[in-house]
Amino acid sequence: QHRERQRSTARRIKLVRQKVHKAGISMLDSIDECGNPKTLFNKKEIIVIMIPNQKKFKKSQNTPFLQQPLLDKVGKSGSGPTADKILKGTMAVNDQIDET
Repeated sequence: QHRERQRSTARRIKLVRQKVHKAGISMLDSIDECGNPKTLFNKKEIIVIMIPNQKKFKKSQNTPFLQQPLLDKVGKSGSGPTADKILKGTMAVNDQIDET
């Protein structure tokens, strides 16, 4: 009886974990045309916003900032002393960084 209870519990945990893993996004906080915050629940509306955002943010994947050595120096957030030097124009560019 104890073993069957364990199996039953394990099956329920597995089912819940799969549902959470496959659930995806069910809501998205956004801003409407007038600049007011709004929450979207409709999957089609969410996709309309997400696809252009994905394309926009993936554009930077092959740039020097997401490659070594800049990735370690600047980080994914783009903050810190190196980022400040870049913004101020005081960072010395070394030969290891491809400027193309």
